[in-house]
Amino acid sequence: MISSCGYLSYLILLSLSSSINSFVIRPSTSTNDLIPTIHRDPKTTTVVPRYAHDSAHDSAHDTPPPATTRSTFLQKSLLAATSSLLCLSAPPLASASTSAAAALEPKQTGLSPEKIAAIVESDMVDRSFLTTGDLTRSIYAESATFRDEIDTYKLEAWMKGTAKLFVGPPSSNTNLVGGVESSATEVSFRFEEDLMFRIPLRPVVHLTGRVVLEREEGTGLIKSYREFWDQDVGTVLKSAKFSFGS
Repeated sequence: MISSCGYLSYLILLSLSSSINSFVIRPSTSTNDLIPTIHRDPKTTTVVPRYAHDSAHDSAHDTPPPATTRSTFLQKSLLAATSSLLCLSAPPLASASTSAAAALEPKQTGLSPEKIAAIVESDMVDRSFLTTGDLTRSIYAESATFRDEIDTYKLEAWMKGTAKLFVGPPSSNTNLVGGVESSATEVSFRFEEDLMFRIPLRPVVHLTGRVVLEREEGTGLIKSYREFWDQDVGTVLKSAKFSFGS
């Protein structure tokens, strides 16, 4: 999620701008436009009051100043927020040390389908790992890849990027739909979730889909994570609802 920060920011902004552009704020009229100035006609003694922006003198001022829409304002603030959150290259030292320690933990190789299914189910139900990035790292190969409908990530980047991108439970809500299916070659499950982005106005999007985890031959570790959404990316982002009180 870190590697695709620019693309994801663009998608969020594109979606939000299309759904909130009905509110328009026009700049207030300048006080200079309301103060009359005095002009003397050189051929007469008549004093003619004229306003600062006389259309006969300067037709350019006939056109009202451009409106500032709420979508324009949000695009700028959201761009700054998503860029700062998603494009951070250096994690905090404490987080880095924790991740390094987790990476050194012994891998749980040779797990039966039942045991690895129970671990994945706990990650979903107890740790909400799809929104927190808090997964049981010992069942994943360090070379594992994570792919969603936007991009592909490495294990470390996916864990950190997920934690930075979403607000955790209960603001984001993830549900396991049905049970976790498992075999010697893969683990899979269906999910339904409401994701709250960690950006201004805390937009929440809803989506459903399926996750397939492929296992390595021999070790049984998970070598790839793949999300299949039931909706396309545009539809998911256009479902955004806002928390104006946040």
